[in-house]
Amino acid sequence: MIFDEVITGFRVAAGGAQERYQVFPDVTILSKALGGGYPVAAFGASRELMGGIVNGPLFHGGVYSGNAVVMAVAEAVLDIILEERRRVYRPRPGQHGRIPPAGNVRWLTQAIDWDEAPVFVRNAGMEWPDPSNGAPRRAGVNAFGLGGLNAHVVLDNFAPGQKVRRSPSRPF
Repeated sequence: MIFDEVITGFRVAAGGAQERYQVFPDVTILSKALGGGYPVAAFGASRELMGGIVNGPLFHGGVYSGNAVVMAVAEAVLDIILEERRRVYRPRPGQHGRIPPAGNVRWLTQAIDWDEAPVFVRNAGMEWPDPSNGAPRRAGVNAFGLGGLNAHVVLDNFAPGQKVRRSPSRPF
């Protein structure tokens, strides 16, 4: 499993979304907030996975790789986050079991009959009810970006202690 924490890293919890939701990926990608305004990106994984870079069969490089000023800023940002985590990342009552409103949606096209469509777009927050048949809560999330960058994911609600099932055909 790979977590892209470019947006969520250090914003929802000191350990990102993976800390907040107790889901621990094989690889984590960070950026933006880590640099405190400086251009930086980072990724991390287990010693086993990162060993391919450290020991030489794989290579990673970039324009700002290892820049001393950026690394000093990133270290300072991490120090502040860890020092202030209890004050900054307070639990917010009423945040669980809700579907947030869709971001940046001002109007819906009239070309679709939204009352009959098998999907909906939320322009206000709502409760996320548990299905009556005992199935997990499930939601489809789509993000469409500039330049054709699209992300689509189906999410189930997380239950602490739940194991992630993997198979050889779906290693992540």
